Amino acid sequence: MSMFLTRASISSFLQRFDIVVGTAEGLAYLHGGSQERIIHRDIKSINFLLDEDFTPKVVDFGLVQCFGADKSHLSNGTAGTVEYMEPELPPTY
Repeated sequence: MSMFLTRASISSFLQRFDIVVGTAEGLAYLHGGSQERIIHRDIKSINFLLDEDFTPKVVDFGLVQCFGADKSHLSNGTAGTVEYMEPELPPTY
């Protein structure tokens, strides 16, 4: 996404701020704004696209899990895109 978000295409701090807020609102809706909580499980910048008005859209729902309001989203299983991580990097679980 960063190669398309040049200074020429997004001219102001306010426009960039609106993209960040829109992204956060989209994630908040998935996690608690609908009847069922939707856990994406593969959040990264490449899974957000911008429409012609620079409104962020969440994409790539291949690993989605839906939960009722009474269920927890906590899991000890791994999910997401498999990528190389340096062995020195501390685990985040």
